[in-house]
Amino acid sequence: MKVLEVHDKKTKALFHKTLKTIYHSDSNYVYPLESDIEFVFNPTKNPAFNNGEAIRWVLLNTKGTPIGRVAAFYDLNQQQETPYPVGGMGFFECIDDEDAAKLLMDTAKNWLEAHGMKAMDGPINFGERDKFWGLLVDGFTQPTYLENYNPAYYRRFFENYGFRQYIEQDTYRIDRQSFDAKRFTKVAEWISRKPGFKFEHFRMAEVERFARDFVTVYNSAWEKFVNFKPITVEQVMSTMKAMKNILIEDFIWFGYVNNEPAGIMVMIPDVNQLLAHMEGKMTALNKLRFLYLKNVRKMTRAKGLVFGVVPKYRKYGVETVMIYRFYKTVSQTWQYNTVELSWVGKFNERMAALMQNINAHVAKKHLTYRYLFDDSLPFEPYKIKSE
Repeated sequence: MKVLEVHDKKTKALFHKTLKTIYHSDSNYVYPLESDIEFVFNPTKNPAFNNGEAIRWVLLNTKGTPIGRVAAFYDLNQQQETPYPVGGMGFFECIDDEDAAKLLMDTAKNWLEAHGMKAMDGPINFGERDKFWGLLVDGFTQPTYLENYNPAYYRRFFENYGFRQYIEQDTYRIDRQSFDAKRFTKVAEWISRKPGFKFEHFRMAEVERFARDFVTVYNSAWEKFVNFKPITVEQVMSTMKAMKNILIEDFIWFGYVNNEPAGIMVMIPDVNQLLAHMEGKMTALNKLRFLYLKNVRKMTRAKGLVFGVVPKYRKYGVETVMIYRFYKTVSQTWQYNTVELSWVGKFNERMAALMQNINAHVAKKHLTYRYLFDDSLPFEPYKIKSE
């Protein structure tokens, strides 16, 4: 076996080709767009490179066939809340071979150790947590857009290597028939009538205003999370404009209390139901195929990207109204009958309780692991900073 650093067009192609080796017979798998992967490793596009570094490798067998891959990275902005420097490893793929998996993990560990790290988390993304994050250990169904999927045997690789469970994150699923519409209608309409409360959906024509409100809520709602990084208006505007072809304006809701941004809920059509036909490449032909499938309403599932409320408004029922407004939108069409809400940390008891209240059930479970380079270092599972 031979480990090659990915550094040119040829090795990039091998990095992506690895997926064909692993998933060629898995009907649930959806090849991620190669452009989405390349964004992560592009220093001119990914802001994580401003204070960090990333590298990736591909593993070849004696015939030159790619049989595994891995990436390693660190972000100095993520080190403030950890007792020791922690790097990351991700985009791990490997055939069912313990020696091959260990070689890939050793390669990532050695690079991180040489760059001053004392531990590594994995499998994670070099960037935001809402994409390419965690090891799937339960619920091996079709992944939603940017959600990690992997063979079940990967768990054995990570735990045999010495990784310890750091975060457990759940994906909740709710079907339209399961939603208690009558209960939510009464409560949501009562809250909506309260003085000072206002709810409106996103409009691309006012993208800058909504981006500012999004940043206000997001940076307040998530600031207690360990290693939280504030986002900017420019980042949000760029993302919204890049996704304008798939966004549905009244899938995205904002709540206000006394004209202050109080809550956000961002749902999108799950384009993975279309990308399942693209094999990771958005060629000219695939772009036409994508548009055709989109127009004939092949998407029946929505994905929850962001759902948050400013802490001081969390007992006001803002989230109830946003959920109800989204439900009203969906109920006016036969197309969408399922919603998946991903990355609900087991530590986030408030969000887990909300999921139970709307009759959502855990459909998938991902784990994020941590591996200590020195066993004498302290370790404890992830938790939210106290408010």
